[in-house]
Amino acid sequence: MSYIKKTLLPDEQLSYYSGPHAIVFFPCVIWLVVTVATAIFLSPEYIFISYIGMMMVIFYAIACYISYISREYGITNKRVLVKMGFIRRHSLEIFFHKIESINTRQSVFGRMFDYGTVIISGTGGSQDPFDFVPHPLEFRRCVQEQMEHLIISSEEKQRKSSSMPDFD
Repeated sequence: MSYIKKTLLPDEQLSYYSGPHAIVFFPCVIWLVVTVATAIFLSPEYIFISYIGMMMVIFYAIACYISYISREYGITNKRVLVKMGFIRRHSLEIFFHKIESINTRQSVFGRMFDYGTVIISGTGGSQDPFDFVPHPLEFRRCVQEQMEHLIISSEEKQRKSSSMPDFD
């Protein structure tokens, strides 16, 4: 079971859940192509360079895979949750009433493949960037919708409490 699903509060429903975008593997693919090209075009007496390169690609691919499986992004009806890390864990759990703004950054490459960085600014000036978020505009829209629901429900509660007669 995922970290986000394990840490849900009572009466909390998950409205958005995702892992990182598969683009995290792109550098591994580039290094693999370079290593294979090196193996093909180098003379046989320098083939050990290709073996060293292949070992580096394997270790880098393992690191990318661990990064891929250890990131989670979630939005509930009460808060935003982000977890990163496998051995060292970094998590952000911020309630909607503590969020000042949510920004997205997408490079040209990010727009082409629909991933980006989401920056959540909380009260007190904290800014937490999260990279490789798939569909970052959808993530931002979901946060904004949940914040709007929170505002509407609090206004309805205020209206109900002010319309009740005072028996003092």
